[in-house]
Amino acid sequence: MILPRPRTFETSCRGFCNEVELVRKLDFINQTRAQRPGLSAAMAAEARLELHLASEGLFMRLFRHWERFLENSFLLAATSQPSASGRRAHSYIRPRSKSHAYEITMGSRDVISWSKPAAVLERINLLLRDGYPMSEHVEAVRSDLTSMERIRNRIAHESDESQIQYLKVVRCHFMVLPTRFVSPGRLLNLMARGTHVHYLEHYCQVLEATATLIRDG
Repeated sequence: MILPRPRTFETSCRGFCNEVELVRKLDFINQTRAQRPGLSAAMAAEARLELHLASEGLFMRLFRHWERFLENSFLLAATSQPSASGRRAHSYIRPRSKSHAYEITMGSRDVISWSKPAAVLERINLLLRDGYPMSEHVEAVRSDLTSMERIRNRIAHESDESQIQYLKVVRCHFMVLPTRFVSPGRLLNLMARGTHVHYLEHYCQVLEATATLIRDG
């Protein structure tokens, strides 16, 4: 079953923000369960592992819905649907409908990636005048999006390249590479640099704020 496309930026943003809240709620449950008192050392280690694995799953859900939100936002802009401010994007492809815009953008490819910030920015700047209403806000969080893509790829793949790219995220956090491997799930539960929240919550905040800015145009 193909999920229906939202008809407005408002409904697209609301749907994504609802997913962010669900991730937050489930993360709170997982955090509480992992930190319950009275656990033996062995049980505490097992609880941490369960938390890390659960965090990876929630992160993948969050990132998957972010990709969907970006695609929906692009299709709304390409079909000149107004943002919440009432301003309309100028599309260079002039499609008849969102499905037509999707077909034009797909071309002969089997899939379009919305995970790589550089590719996303290139696409929206090429097909929308000034990349409005997405480019400015995606560019502003490009560093976080790049880190998220690398974490996502490390969770999804065991390739050498995904590991090399993921280690760049780990090095950025610790400033040096730790002697012991830091799993994506463990990293997502560390305090994000320059914040007072762990990385999973930090990414929730970044994506939620960016989605709101795109909605508002």
